[in-house]
Amino acid sequence: MVDLKPIGAAEPSATAVEADLPIYSGDLSALNVETEYRSLKDDPVERFYKPCLRNSNFYRRAVGYFRSTVFVVVGTSMVDFAKRGGKIHLICSPHLADDDVEQIVQGYAHREQTVTDDLIAQFDALIAHPETTLGARTL
Repeated sequence: MVDLKPIGAAEPSATAVEADLPIYSGDLSALNVETEYRSLKDDPVERFYKPCLRNSNFYRRAVGYFRSTVFVVVGTSMVDFAKRGGKIHLICSPHLADDDVEQIVQGYAHREQTVTDDLIAQFDALIAHPETTLGARTL
């Protein structure tokens, strides 16, 4: 099962423009998707996952088998999805490779620092902007 929630219309990412990929309005129903894809003949990464990830902010997937190497295959579409604050809920077999378990543990360990760094960056941006500096400094 794959469930992707569309985002609103947004500016295309630089990677999508540079690669001359089709840009969509955030309406997944506007995408030309098939009811099924066969890996050896249909290229589901290019024809399904990448267009959907470029236009989504929530990704739910239930699979029997999962490896984190899928993120390498999907590439910058997944990076852009994450930078936009995209969230993934994954249900999969409890049998994970040691590398995947280690990456999950590291992700949780760095979560607090990542949130802290993001808040500091946002606050610094508020201080730097003339219209918001007084309120930010007061806070």
